[in-house]
Amino acid sequence: MARPSIIPRVAENPAHRSGGFTFVEMLVAMSLSALFLGTAALTFNAITQNSKHFSMVHELNLGTTVCQNFYGISGATVRAPGAPNLGRIGFAQELRDQLLEDMARSESVYCLARSGLNSLRPEWLDWPYGDPAVTAPPLDSPEAFRQYLASVEPTTASVFTAYRNVPPASAPNTTIFLIAPTDQVDFLKVQAVYEIDFQTLTSPAGIYASVRRYKNGALTHYYDVFYDEGPENFLSPSVVAFESRTRLALNEGADIDRFKVSPSSPFYFLWLPDPTINPLTTETVTAPTSTADPLEAYGHLAGKTGFSVVFPMFPSL
Repeated sequence: MARPSIIPRVAENPAHRSGGFTFVEMLVAMSLSALFLGTAALTFNAITQNSKHFSMVHELNLGTTVCQNFYGISGATVRAPGAPNLGRIGFAQELRDQLLEDMARSESVYCLARSGLNSLRPEWLDWPYGDPAVTAPPLDSPEAFRQYLASVEPTTASVFTAYRNVPPASAPNTTIFLIAPTDQVDFLKVQAVYEIDFQTLTSPAGIYASVRRYKNGALTHYYDVFYDEGPENFLSPSVVAFESRTRLALNEGADIDRFKVSPSSPFYFLWLPDPTINPLTTETVTAPTSTADPLEAYGHLAGKTGFSVVFPMFPSL
């Protein structure tokens, strides 16, 4: 009888296994690949479709006077992004944060209205009331500060416009003086000066908005944006001044008394231009028509900007 051959059994080495995928693994891999490629295609399509809309940069002729006043440059043109522009939002947030930081270190804040340009951005303002025998004016409103400024800096008399609560439409630009504490009895120390300017242009048609900070006369921060289309539904007023509720003791009519709402110190409501929203093309909310309602003066600004700031006239109080 033939002896059966003995074939040794060799143990399977895991290293020698096939590197192939199962059907389920292949199906999952193909599904994920399709998902990633589809998402990439949609993203690329969105970028190509909206690149001009979100990255349009305009060459704007402001004139040499405006360029020198705003930025200290000798040219006549600037390049500014058109709204909406997401890349400009970082500059706007930085300037707003700096504004709030400056306000925290100030003892008085005054928002003045103007129609033209302002060039007064000093470090010190003369205070000719250091002598206790001389009666100092109560700087308890923007108008009181405007009158004081006209007395110590006569050239400003033709720059800033008088207003009580709401600046007139003819004076859409704003200058903010922040007064810092000081031990100098004959001077007021200026913490910083902020400016909000709007320039109406015809070619291209639209409004150029510029927001800037000056320290000791030097430009330190700024952002700008261009709003195309016409001047309808514009971002105006850019500031409203509210008074102390105690002033209701004097009846001055509903048009003024409606702004006497503060339980303590008076305050401002400020709107800054938003690079991500074009207020000229944004639908305008219908504001109340009653002049006894403060929203009648600024309710139409709802949805026109995401940058609004509320701050007191006298943080030290």
